[in-house]
Amino acid sequence: MLGVHPRLYVTESRLRELTGSRQPHTVRRVLDSLTAAGDAAAKRTLPADITAPGDHRGIGSSLPCIALAWKITGEQRYRDATLAQMDVLAKWTNWGTDLEFGHITHGFAVALDWCWHDLEETTRATYIDTLYRNALLLFEKWRSYRSGIAFGYTCNHHTVALAGLCAAGCALYGEHADISPWLNMALEKTRASHDALGPDGVSPESVAYGAYYSHYLIKSTLLLRDLVGVDLLRDSTWWRAYPLALIHHTLPRKHWTNTTTFMMFGDTDGHHWYGPDAVCRVLAAAFDDSRAQWLAEALDESEVCAAPQERILRLGVIDPEVPVTPPNDLPPFAHFTDHDIVIGRSDWSDDGSVYGFCCGPSMGHKGVRNYRNPVAGGHMHAFAGTFQIFSHGQFVICPAGYTAKWTRYHNTLLVDGEGQIGETNAWFEDLEFRRGHPTPRMLHAEHGGVYDYLVGDAGKAYPDALGVRRFNRHMLSVRPAPWVSASTGSRLTARAPAPRLNPSIRRTL
Repeated sequence: MLGVHPRLYVTESRLRELTGSRQPHTVRRVLDSLTAAGDAAAKRTLPADITAPGDHRGIGSSLPCIALAWKITGEQRYRDATLAQMDVLAKWTNWGTDLEFGHITHGFAVALDWCWHDLEETTRATYIDTLYRNALLLFEKWRSYRSGIAFGYTCNHHTVALAGLCAAGCALYGEHADISPWLNMALEKTRASHDALGPDGVSPESVAYGAYYSHYLIKSTLLLRDLVGVDLLRDSTWWRAYPLALIHHTLPRKHWTNTTTFMMFGDTDGHHWYGPDAVCRVLAAAFDDSRAQWLAEALDESEVCAAPQERILRLGVIDPEVPVTPPNDLPPFAHFTDHDIVIGRSDWSDDGSVYGFCCGPSMGHKGVRNYRNPVAGGHMHAFAGTFQIFSHGQFVICPAGYTAKWTRYHNTLLVDGEGQIGETNAWFEDLEFRRGHPTPRMLHAEHGGVYDYLVGDAGKAYPDALGVRRFNRHMLSVRPAPWVSASTGSRLTARAPAPRLNPSIRRTL
């Protein structure tokens, strides 16, 4: 692909195919949504610099949509808007080294690659220099070993910035000196991210942030596969399990809305921010996964997906020949063993009931076992032993949502008014677990057909100073509707002459 442009996600021949009038509806829907996003973004006036107030990530996400509209329609207004916005971005002092960097650098790289041969030589040289100068800032920071984000392998801040560096390297390789180290770093970090993920398809950051994380990890994964020749997707157990994990986390389809779509075990307000339809389409094609195809189709039809401008990664990988298989024949029960989350439901009807029970380590068992740095960031909560129930169209046992990380905000135990390890006002802090403190875990997860019986050991989630010896929460679900939760525990007190166990039982019906 040296000297060949475009090469990020699509080639020139693929772009010509997309301009044809006869496209499968799955492709046509993507093109229509991307063109609409480009049309809206073309009317945007960019701030003079990144220091202007506001969140500028959308600029980077939308820029390829304007460029795509130009390539597909040939309309001058899209060409003018693409160049105008790239000119403004070229004058910004820098693009940062975090989330805004990832969005802007990735979008700029894709737009430059797609429009490469339509640019005057001096303009192209300016854009090459702009992209190199800004991506170099991130590369230098990460290789200094002074950035924690560089090692946050299962945190969205890591994969978003990484996608920017990877896209810049893939666009500029062969066009600028000193690009190979960028691609070496991108490959190393993308491989490290895959190695840090557990086998169950669950993100430590839960569904919403997890979709943001996966959306940008798949970008680097596809670019490295297609342009560097290293396929990290093919053998990934996490990617294979990811669509199924999403399906189990979803609420009954009848009740999907733009504000409530899935169970919430982490920072989220209940709806999708990034896809995850685009990622599901990629995985459907990669693994011939008909259930991933069903979820993408169902999300598209329900119009509950957000950020349609991010669907550009679909363009080269949609396989409309993969069938659509709904989850009706799946067991109505799943134990995600790395994070010890159990999701069960009355059935797979569009109007059933769903429960979720969480009693595992925030980073996942694999993360706690293999790392001493905070690879998962801080979007988790101090809530071992918590559960949620959705029934009759609403949460009847409610999640706390996107809030401060206090245990008291969740339906689990306080001891002398104190909560679990990691609770803070802002970010979950798992330092004690990373130092070796035992973690909460699921003791028993039994699917018995007409009933589910769960036991979670949440006692290890509490600081040693509180003297909690045992806190087991039992949950019984009898289909189609009733649930019973009971907790048993013991506590070590400091009364002389010797410690005494004080049993306590709390029942919730």
